[in-house]
Amino acid sequence: MEKDHPKPVESTHGRGWPDEWPVVAAVMMATLLGAALAFHRLDGQSLWGDEITMAQLALGSLRDILTDIVEVGRNPSWYWFLIHLFAEPAGTFLPRVPAALFAVINVPLAFKVGSTLFSRREGLVAAFLLAVSPL
Repeated sequence: MEKDHPKPVESTHGRGWPDEWPVVAAVMMATLLGAALAFHRLDGQSLWGDEITMAQLALGSLRDILTDIVEVGRNPSWYWFLIHLFAEPAGTFLPRVPAALFAVINVPLAFKVGSTLFSRREGLVAAFLLAVSPL
């Protein structure tokens, strides 16, 4: 009578969680680092250049924003409505929140693009570089 030998375990590399968790953890770390750096001292400097124009427009009514978009042709129009939600009369933090959020969202996206076009290593490098790049 022969004993049944256990079958060899197949690698789940690229298809499952056991081999993916270090990569997922690294991307999460890069994203958290990016968030910490993006929101740290977001209001450390006064508004300047186009941020002043953006804040003035965002403090207006939705009708003013729509009129300005149609007459001046500002793009992207959805961004002005988003800024309107975050605008405050005297402050520099809230008007910068949408840009910081988009910067944070782009960290895992950079990993995905880099790993799709090249390899996981390049994807992680892209994610960490984007995470530490200044706004």
